[in-house]
Amino acid sequence: PLTHTLHSYRQCPWDTTTVCTCGGRDLRQGKFIYIAHFMSETTLCAELKVKTACSIISNTVCEAQEGHFCEQQSEGSCVSARKHRRCEPGEFTQEPGNNTDLKHNTVCSPCDEGTFSNGTLSKCQPHTQCEQIKNKVTITAGTMFSESECGERNNMPMVIGLIVGAVVILVIISAPVALSPRPIRRRLHIIMSNSPKHPQVF
Repeated sequence: PLTHTLHSYRQCPWDTTTVCTCGGRDLRQGKFIYIAHFMSETTLCAELKVKTACSIISNTVCEAQEGHFCEQQSEGSCVSARKHRRCEPGEFTQEPGNNTDLKHNTVCSPCDEGTFSNGTLSKCQPHTQCEQIKNKVTITAGTMFSESECGERNNMPMVIGLIVGAVVILVIISAPVALSPRPIRRRLHIIMSNSPKHPQVF
């Protein structure tokens, strides 16, 4: 955790003319004297940042730097801070952390089924439904942390299937004719023999 440091100087009575300092600057320039202890005490916001500079009646108020949250406070000033949590893939940022409120870390939540996040999104995104896109099929199904992968639909198996089906139907229809040539010839012979004969004209 990040912490602050505290400087203490020799006793400085309120009515003193002794030069006391706050942050290395002269009290006569409007700097802070800690009256309760009759001592000049100034807070240096080491690895934090100054929210309110010290004055003749108040000490420095520190807060966490950007990307951090205040883990511990003392008298309204942040004294230690930590980095905000980073959401993992499969999670979304339900509530971002800030650097001003005490213990306000980032809140992460898992994605619902059918959605995904790479960890940086404020809302999980729905997977692409590849089959709902013309000539697209799902190559790789989506997960909680990755998008679906779509590819071009291959229509060749369907075309081959239709051709094979048509050939099979033709074979079934033509099979009786191909397998029974003699009865057909007999029928044709009977038909031809029973037809009326025309007299020959000389």
